[in-house]
Amino acid sequence: MRDLFLSALLLFSIPIILLYPHIGILVWSWVSYFNPHRLSFGFMTDMPLLVVIGGFTIFSWIISSEPKLPPNHPILWSILLFLTWTLVTTAFSQNLNLSLDKLNTFYKIILFTVLTIVMINKRYRVEHLMLIICVSLGFFALKGAFGTIVSAGKYSFEGPPATFLQDRNDLALAFVMMLPMLRYFQIHSKVVLIKLAAIAAFPVTIIAILGTQSRGGVLALAATGLWLIWKSRRRAVTLLTVAAISLMAVSFVPANWTERIKGIQSAADKDTSAEGRLQMWRFALDLTADHPIVGGGFKTFGNRSFSSTYLPQGIPLRASHSMYFEALGEHGYVGLFLLLMVFSTSFLTSSQTARLCKNQPDLKWAADMNTAFQAGILGFIVGGAFLELIVFDLSYHICALILILNILVKSSLKGDKQGVAA
Repeated sequence: MRDLFLSALLLFSIPIILLYPHIGILVWSWVSYFNPHRLSFGFMTDMPLLVVIGGFTIFSWIISSEPKLPPNHPILWSILLFLTWTLVTTAFSQNLNLSLDKLNTFYKIILFTVLTIVMINKRYRVEHLMLIICVSLGFFALKGAFGTIVSAGKYSFEGPPATFLQDRNDLALAFVMMLPMLRYFQIHSKVVLIKLAAIAAFPVTIIAILGTQSRGGVLALAATGLWLIWKSRRRAVTLLTVAAISLMAVSFVPANWTERIKGIQSAADKDTSAEGRLQMWRFALDLTADHPIVGGGFKTFGNRSFSSTYLPQGIPLRASHSMYFEALGEHGYVGLFLLLMVFSTSFLTSSQTARLCKNQPDLKWAADMNTAFQAGILGFIVGGAFLELIVFDLSYHICALILILNILVKSSLKGDKQGVAA
């Protein structure tokens, strides 16, 4: 039944996408974050929905009157430079077949990031995309929070299988990056139902983050929360609200959660977690010492041919546990520099947008939206220190939204009200 309903829904969306190509970006994002086919049990489970939706979206965009070229912007150029460099490192990869799989995923993400920049070019379109992200991730937050509360914190949950959100650490980080968007809708949504849903979803999402028992997620949550408090126009009220919600959320987790977050569990746990992380960081440094320019290529941390050379005997390969060491091991020092450039450029651009919005009453919505994006990217930068996240859809989507908002604000200040119309 789910498969038939999903099929009908997608078939219904295709004519709309052909008429309005920017809707294709929204549908693609819904499938990417919600993964409805992974929640079905029949013929739709393994359907390449993103390929189908992507094909119709690109075709519709080509024949439409939508802009065909993205704006000239430092964020876009930094993303494209990093993308180009991954092509170079893949060409020099020690295991081409292994690297091509991850490269293919990365190129699809960047392709739709660029299409997002081109077509999500008005305020209402940005808000619709944010809403799609919140609704999609909010479903899993509600599910996880419910399980956490009912089981008194003993319930362990992950995201949809065979997706970039399957791992609980990645799911927790996505929840953290969604939180500031919820805050934006609490303040600026003109639809009462959306405003109330955003208010209710905020504490639910915090409970879900804690319920994942992800240490990286908690650190990202702390960074994001502090940033939101600092940027709030009513800091004292915001601080008290966040403190109250956090205390309520912590009451739903068991005692062993506190021990895990502090990292003071058994020695065995330390061996498999902290020591394993240090081993892979040393692996990345040693490998890059021999391949400083191009690294080992995508999926270096799964390439068994490196094990005997760069790991002690008997130590297995595992995830890098850090997107910075992931970039270093896979793409060398050049790749690490370009990755840092993508997110530092995005963060600096959002700082520029904040300055442009200052003392502009008509741009309060843009200032608050900018704070949401900046808080989300900050959470990602902090969480990325402990998670493998080079290929993480939401991070590039937020970079794209930071770029779009920067252009909308500049257009507004130049008097182009139609370009930013809601």
